[in-house]
Amino acid sequence: MGIFKVDILVILQETGKHKYVINSTNNMSHKTKVPSRKNKLQALESDLAKYGLKIGHARQACMQAAVFSQTMAKLGYDHIHRVMGDDKSKWVRNFNNDLVLVKWFGKTEKKGHVKDVRNRMLSIAKRINKGLTIRLRPQKEIDANARNHGGFADPRAFRVFPMIFKNGIDTTYLASVYIHEMMHLWFQDQIIGRAKVNNEHLAKQLARFYPKKARKSAENYERYCKEIYGNR
Repeated sequence: MGIFKVDILVILQETGKHKYVINSTNNMSHKTKVPSRKNKLQALESDLAKYGLKIGHARQACMQAAVFSQTMAKLGYDHIHRVMGDDKSKWVRNFNNDLVLVKWFGKTEKKGHVKDVRNRMLSIAKRINKGLTIRLRPQKEIDANARNHGGFADPRAFRVFPMIFKNGIDTTYLASVYIHEMMHLWFQDQIIGRAKVNNEHLAKQLARFYPKKARKSAENYERYCKEIYGNR
């Protein structure tokens, strides 16, 4: 009962000098893990039951969201790559003329800033395509939906808690949270004033007034990818 696994065949295109995500015909593997200790497993079952879920349902939802997160990250990368174009002299102008990019990352002044956002999206897409490990844990461990401490020993693994299902099973939401957690491999949550940037309003404020921070904000990448996915 410890590991639930799915293999996914992913073939992505390559255009010009830039790979859209990864060009591969290898099987990519996502998996979920639940506690091996009986008391923690029972605690997880009890926590999920509060939201009308059994462990099997939660694991299936997490796996489906992992597949969705692949598409979401790829679309996020595709969008900025397409907006940038091939002419480097136009990168800044093209970025600043795109309403979605500016909404979540603010205006930019240097092409290096544009490249940073694109490269981060590419890195996330590649990591997710290699396969995520989602660890379902009892809620009592932490008061949060998910948590990734940025462990380099296992860079594609993070914890998910029952609270993430408090509004039911929303696969798009779960997938965007996965992207958020993967970003924590490099960045901690950003702060605006004394508030942690963990919602839509604060993410927009960060982009408007502190674009440098927005380009390093897991919440902003989550919101950006979710919007691009919704606009597909």
